[in-house]
Amino acid sequence: MRYSLRCLARLLDALLIALIFLLLKKFFSQATLNPVFLFLLYNILAGIFGGTTLGKFVFSLKLLTEQQEAPSIFIRSLREGLFLLCLPLLLLNWISGAPLPLHDRICHTRVVRNAFETS
Repeated sequence: MRYSLRCLARLLDALLIALIFLLLKKFFSQATLNPVFLFLLYNILAGIFGGTTLGKFVFSLKLLTEQQEAPSIFIRSLREGLFLLCLPLLLLNWISGAPLPLHDRICHTRVVRNAFETS
């Protein structure tokens, strides 16, 4: 799969997270908010309650394991944490044309298109 759809999905998710962050900051100005924690929480909760993030939903993408199943909460958390740690390497993945980004290779996951069932 091309990285462009994945990047657009991440961008949409990042915009939503930024909006949530700004709203929380406005209403809870005394609280210390960590955007990295909010990013992880958003991705984990979206996976638990909807199976996918808003960005992936809009672009008809879904995260699956190698066994074509939804990843566990632990794998989803590990993958998102590795995504943040490997962020600088994603550009190298894109330039080299690697089939899977490093965080997906480590967690044995992949993002697929049109994986939603209509039943």
